[in-house]
Amino acid sequence: MTAGEKNILLADDEKIFLLSVSEGLRMYMKSVNIYTADNGRSALDILKSCPIDLLVTDLNMPEMDGFGLLERKYAEFPDTKVLVFTACILPGYREMLKNYGVLDVLEKPLSFEELRSKVEGALWGLSGMDNQMQNEPGAFWGRSLS
Repeated sequence: MTAGEKNILLADDEKIFLLSVSEGLRMYMKSVNIYTADNGRSALDILKSCPIDLLVTDLNMPEMDGFGLLERKYAEFPDTKVLVFTACILPGYREMLKNYGVLDVLEKPLSFEELRSKVEGALWGLSGMDNQMQNEPGAFWGRSLS
């Protein structure tokens, strides 16, 4: 990892979704390293093996679900930022996720632009992205932060 690069870990058991999201982020975000895991246990192994700046995880996964992963992340890697994407957000989940420090919950199906915007905001914030854009013109064109 070189200076200024960020590490993102994507965790989801839907392999086609995981592949499309990771490839899309690689195309538009040149200064990131993207790791993928198809279950919570694999994601935890990656968290233990290298510094991750942002975890983007599904909640419903085999072996260890997103809640189990978030519990371990919260206890062992408190500085890692988190976004959640899920197809089903039940009443009370948002408050529970907020307690684990989750920055935002994105409901599937989601637009790539929305995901990219949330990832950029989580990694760099507005001022950080402005600095990043000066170093890499065009790296973040077309973003809309909410």
